[in-house]
Amino acid sequence: MPIGEYVSKQLLLNMDDYLEQAPLLNKSDLQMNALEAFKLNGGMYAMPSGFFLRVFIGDGDIIEKRKLGSLLPSYAVSVCDAGR
Repeated sequence: MPIGEYVSKQLLLNMDDYLEQAPLLNKSDLQMNALEAFKLNGGMYAMPSGFFLRVFIGDGDIIEKRKLGSLLPSYAVSVCDAGR
């Protein structure tokens, strides 16, 4: 069953209050933008155990010269262009 159905049937706990009140939890230690991606209907009903970032580093001029841009995901090409 999709998580939204569990939430609508109130079978999952909204953890927002617990995150605010946890004495050992320092929000500055968390990647809040990653947690926000897991919110549903304004509440935190699931929490990632971790996440990763895919990184591509390269010389934008060489990528353009060799016409390799079509091999890269669109977000990688836009980041390469933004660095110019």
